[in-house]
Amino acid sequence: MQVSPGKDQQTVMPATVLLIDDDTAYLELTTMMLKLEGHRVFTATEGRTGLALIENQHPDVVLLDWNLPEETGIDLIKTIKGTSTVRPYIIMVSARRELESKVEGMEAGADDYLTKPFDRKELLARLHVGLRTILLQRQLAEQARHKTVIEMAVSVAHEIANPLATAMLLHQRLTRHPGVRDIFEAAEDLELLGKQLQRIELLVRKAQSIENVVSIPYADNITMIDWHSGSGEKKD
Repeated sequence: MQVSPGKDQQTVMPATVLLIDDDTAYLELTTMMLKLEGHRVFTATEGRTGLALIENQHPDVVLLDWNLPEETGIDLIKTIKGTSTVRPYIIMVSARRELESKVEGMEAGADDYLTKPFDRKELLARLHVGLRTILLQRQLAEQARHKTVIEMAVSVAHEIANPLATAMLLHQRLTRHPGVRDIFEAAEDLELLGKQLQRIELLVRKAQSIENVVSIPYADNITMIDWHSGSGEKKD
């Protein structure tokens, strides 16, 4: 799914939609409406096939019927939320018009509720709301990833600067006058150089073990990663 800028707002481009419903006539009609709008459509008549399509096709939006042959749409939502690695926008579709049913569907994890029968304009309006919501979520996630990369770069530069500078200085001392250096001084420098390299190795391990990113102020509006809070290592 992509967006293109319009005159007044962004226009949602074709997306992948999954329909899960045991009513084949409904599936055919809704598939036709969505394909006319340029969307890619997959269908399933029961939950297991629907779950497989979610994992394999990564739909942007799922239109899920409440009443399915082997399990309810409510049960399927809980399965999707609990086990699936894919997080589509879920629109619960049902002939139930009671407020209690709508609340139950939303509380189970549905993002929207569409009452049957519905017309084409209402379907597309709800679909576009879902696609814009997904787009915003993805943009925010991408911004968060970019922020984390910048924080990691600042953190590495800050943490590694001292041992790296010391190691370079020791290397210069060891290689500038190798013939006149006292062997004991050279041995001390080599030992210290080894310690600096160990510090750098430790920093690399910390970076690899970070599980929860915790940001702390660095300078001006720049933040960096708190290595101790974010890494999985235990403090003494």
